[in-house]
Amino acid sequence: MTSRFDNAAKEWDRNERRRQTAEKIFEAVNSRITLKPHMDIMDFGA
Repeated sequence: MTSRFDNAAKEWDRNERRRQTAEKIFEAVNSRITLKPHMDIMDFGA
């Protein structure tokens, strides 16, 4: 049985506004922190 979250997650990145917001957040982080190949970024939605 899939949860409501699983169903929403399937389509989440298809929303252009969400993609643009995520890109802006990444650009802000990337402009302040030197990201290296061994690093991971974790996204906690709330």
